Parts: sequence; C-alpha cells; structure tokens
Amino acid sequence: MYAARVKILVLGANSSTDPKHAGGVTWLEVVREGLEAAHPGKVQFAAAPFTPVGSSAPSYAERKVTESNPDLVIIPAGPYVFSFGFVWKR
Repeated sequence: MYAARVKILVLGANSSTDPKHAGGVTWLEVVREGLEAAHPGKVQFAAAPFTPVGSSAPSYAERKVTESNPDLVIIPAGPYVFSFGFVWKR
C-alpha cells in the first residue's frame, strides 16, 4: 500500500511562529509535532510569512504556493490586531 506524504504550507507564518517572539513553543510547532507524532513520515511542513496588504500580496501568495507545491495551504485567519490580545501574554 502506498502511503502518500502530505505537504502543508502555512502562508502567514509571521511573528506568531517565531520562537523569539512567542516566548516559547509556537502554535506552528504544536501543530507540526502533533501531526508528525500521529502520522510519522507522512507530513511535510513549509512556512512563509504573508500579510494580505498591498497590491503585490496576491502575486506574492501565488508565488509562494507555486514554489512550495503543497497539498494543503493554511492561512491563519486571525488578523494581528485581533490575535495579539490573546497571545501576547504567552
């Protein structure tokens, strides 16, 4: 039986995925470790910063998706201003 590897791109891996800003384990690492533990060798993560601001944002996003060629793209939906109030104390 063939076991496919799922390629996941997190488009919007900004300061909340950087350990020096998060002050510890990031949400991206929690998700990555959980999926890799549940499905050893079947998950491949890539991450790219992204802010949906400016006229070049759509072409940048398209370029990153094309470069990564993922099976799944995760775009964090919580805007910075909204999310900051919940994660800054971490």
